[in-house]
Amino acid sequence: MQKKNISAYPHKSVTHNLQRKFDERMAALGPYEGVPKIAVALSGGVDSLALTFLAETWIKAQQGQLTLFHVDHQLRSESHLEALQLKRWMAKRGHTLHILKWQFQEKPTTRIQERARDARYALLDDACQKEGILHLLTGHHQEDDAETSLMRQDKK
Repeated sequence: MQKKNISAYPHKSVTHNLQRKFDERMAALGPYEGVPKIAVALSGGVDSLALTFLAETWIKAQQGQLTLFHVDHQLRSESHLEALQLKRWMAKRGHTLHILKWQFQEKPTTRIQERARDARYALLDDACQKEGILHLLTGHHQEDDAETSLMRQDKK
């Protein structure tokens, strides 16, 4: 049997390196309870999917429990169908995706992003408290961080 050259499969080395960095950062955030319970806010975007897969590997090594939450803001007519598709994908990976719905009296027409973000974190916080989860992971990429910085400047 011929030994495979890992350089022929750069995605494996990148994935291993990324997982190692993730594991190091998770360790730095500890200590954790004996059997850690971690939640991931899973939007379905690339950033939160990558975070979910990294957390999935980390939690298995810790013999802990991973809980996935998705917030359906109900601002777009197709959002519920997208949430159900995400739930099916996660079920194939052996996970239950809890869909949290933002209930509003009247659909917002101003400050939509701000209101949706506030509702999202309130729903996630409430769900984590109900499940006894102390650790919530959220995935953001650099553009998200830039947007957050700009929004904070506007409030000053």
